[in-house]
Amino acid sequence: MKNNPPFKFYQLYLTGIFLILTLPLLSAPPLFHPAPWGKSIVFRITFSILLFLFIYEILFLKNPAFFATIKEIKRQNPLFFPFWLLIALFTIFLLATIFSLNPHFSFWGSPYRGGGFLTLGMIMTFAVFLFLIVKKKDWQKIIDFSIGIGAFTAVIAIFQKFGLFSKYMTSYRWRPVSTMGGSIFFALFLILLIFLTLAFATAAKGKKKIFYLSSFTLLLLGIILAASRAVFLGFFVGLLFFIFAYPKKINNKNNQKIFWLKISTAVFIILGIIGILGLKTQPQIVNILKQNTIFGTTFNRIWSIIENPSIKTFLGSRGSGWKVAIKAVKSRPLLGYGPENFSIGFDKFYDPNLPGIKKQPGESATGWWDRGHSFIFDISVSAGVPALIIYLLLFIALFYQLQKIKKTNQNKEKNIEQECKTNQIISHGLQTTFIAYLTADLFSFDVFSTYLMLFLIIAYSFHLIWLNNNKKKTENEFSIKQKNSQRFKEPGPGKYIFILILFFILLWFIWSGNLKPLFINKKINQYVFLSEKIYSSRYTNPTLAKKQEEALLKKMDELLTQRSIIDNYLRLQYIDIIAKAAALLPEKNSEISLKAIKILRECQKLRPHYTRAWFYNVVYINKYLESTPNPDPKFKEKLNKEAIFDIKKAKELSPKKPDIFLTSAANYLINKNYQKAEKEADQCIKIAPDNKDCWWAKSLSLIGMEKIDEATKAMDIASQKGYKAETKNAIGQLINMYSRLAKKTKRKTYYQKLEILYQKLIEIDKKEIKELEKTKKIKKKENFQYHASLAYIYKILGKYDKARKEAEIVMKLSPASKKNVEIFLKTLPPTK
Repeated sequence: MKNNPPFKFYQLYLTGIFLILTLPLLSAPPLFHPAPWGKSIVFRITFSILLFLFIYEILFLKNPAFFATIKEIKRQNPLFFPFWLLIALFTIFLLATIFSLNPHFSFWGSPYRGGGFLTLGMIMTFAVFLFLIVKKKDWQKIIDFSIGIGAFTAVIAIFQKFGLFSKYMTSYRWRPVSTMGGSIFFALFLILLIFLTLAFATAAKGKKKIFYLSSFTLLLLGIILAASRAVFLGFFVGLLFFIFAYPKKINNKNNQKIFWLKISTAVFIILGIIGILGLKTQPQIVNILKQNTIFGTTFNRIWSIIENPSIKTFLGSRGSGWKVAIKAVKSRPLLGYGPENFSIGFDKFYDPNLPGIKKQPGESATGWWDRGHSFIFDISVSAGVPALIIYLLLFIALFYQLQKIKKTNQNKEKNIEQECKTNQIISHGLQTTFIAYLTADLFSFDVFSTYLMLFLIIAYSFHLIWLNNNKKKTENEFSIKQKNSQRFKEPGPGKYIFILILFFILLWFIWSGNLKPLFINKKINQYVFLSEKIYSSRYTNPTLAKKQEEALLKKMDELLTQRSIIDNYLRLQYIDIIAKAAALLPEKNSEISLKAIKILRECQKLRPHYTRAWFYNVVYINKYLESTPNPDPKFKEKLNKEAIFDIKKAKELSPKKPDIFLTSAANYLINKNYQKAEKEADQCIKIAPDNKDCWWAKSLSLIGMEKIDEATKAMDIASQKGYKAETKNAIGQLINMYSRLAKKTKRKTYYQKLEILYQKLIEIDKKEIKELEKTKKIKKKENFQYHASLAYIYKILGKYDKARKEAEIVMKLSPASKKNVEIFLKTLPPTK
């Protein structure tokens, strides 16, 4: 029988399986970070070794039992559709990867999400492996172990919430993430376990019941602390199904307790609704609940929906994101854009006018979505509509077969009566798990830990369905059938050559596909952390910060020479480090920008459909041109041609991204091509009329054309739409524009504008310094360059006394500038 296979390496397989099931606990930066990446690497290494042993056993050892099992999965077998639907799901994801717009990225993924077809495909294969390998007596151990792991992740979340063991783990007073890297992933992981745990608690007795009830309590507490509204909805729907669809008969016996539980649940729901309506009239109690240290976050998130019960409130920006995703699905319905390529489809059909589109659910970022935040769109955009249909059919087939187990008239023999009762209840628990999970995942997406648990549960469902269909077969009957159907042949030389080649492939895979990128990513994590640390010390010790940043850039340059499957990820992380380096080392911005341009060109080759690689390249071309006083004319022309090409490519990939038009306008402004800058700003306004930055870009281009009145109107519109013109960045841009006009025309009106702008800039600088001294206890001098520029402007305007005062301030702030200041003072007429 399948449940008692004669595998020689069975204990090794079992050890490897338990090791894999501990991976949800793994979260140890910098080596195993991001969390899904570290888990997936260890999984791939472990499972690849198990697969190698499995193939070796098939080729060289007698009686490989899995052949007989697969042969028995015929059309009349209840497992036929679920099993082959899983195989079909694997196949269609493989095809989607082969025909992906970026097959390499679709296959390997990146550390950012720890995804890719390789990991997902191996998890699917792991489910089949479990079904074929694990003995009946060991399945309960595996499920209990997984429940224990889930309970332990909940304990870690409790520690994080209360700041316990803060020396060893990060505290999360808002929404703990446990070891999952995100609170919603943590909650989704728990919901895959909680109803199965409840089902076992219902069926168990004695100490086992205590274990399941304790685990259930911890899992529930973890879900509450994670405060994911999507998972709350999934839990609520699952709980209703668990209670109201609970089998009326267990072993042909009516269960009166369940009847009264259903009545009690209905009454409790009615009382809950009445209580909520009453609570709406008690704002003081609501405020007390919101401020609760333990459950305040959870109450806040639930109450926000109750206060404003609408689909828009619940969905947030998801609804807008899904509208974009629907268009992406329509454009490539068959095989999608390829696994991990959701962002390609999303960028292509991005609409900046959709409400909340600039903010991803659970993120403070800007609208660069890489997931659909719903399994429906994640699957259909990445692998096509057929993949989504197969995925849903798999759950429908499993649900149907589990329902047959619930309704089967079980044998009344005493020795199997308890087992039949348990199987009925566990089948119901599995059905509930699928319903709760799919409901929650309508508003979320999966990571390694949730996929691992999902496909473990699918494998366990296969086991129960198989067990129910084959319960009359004896081990002896199966052994006879196995011996008759499988005759062992002595391995020929071809098998030895094949297994040797496979062994070397395994070694290559473990090193090049896993360990090498793991160690490279460790260094990336260390350098990113160091970059943030250096950046935060820029005020306390600016000299040291600059030296450390220069050393860090050299280390990153060395790391770039190490080629691996995460080349693109490494370079994008380096760009993030460069962004901070540019702020710390303004005197080296020219050199740093060229470095960024070179890196981004490599990114364009590695992921040609990745919008940001083209867009960011123009950003750094602009920075180079701004920070280089007299660039070589030929090189400047070459860079500008590249900028035009990159902008064109970025617009093809994402026709309605305002950031692309703004960057293009900035490039034209730098090159004093104000007509084209205005054209880009107008296109930006056309696609996003409420975008404040588009109107600001238009105002700058109008200033360049000396259309001051029109520019003032555009600035007013930008301010009405939320643009903050009284910031250093905005004032700096205006100063740059008016300085050009002043030098070109020599008109005093422009110098008068500059006088006002520099006065504002100095005031903002003073306020920032006071704020730093007040909040961070950091002392910082004013920027003497602002005063030096203002002194020069006063001189042009004939305000010589004010020019002298500003010059004295420069000398005070920068003693090294004394000689230059004295020369400047001599150019002023003598005081009367």
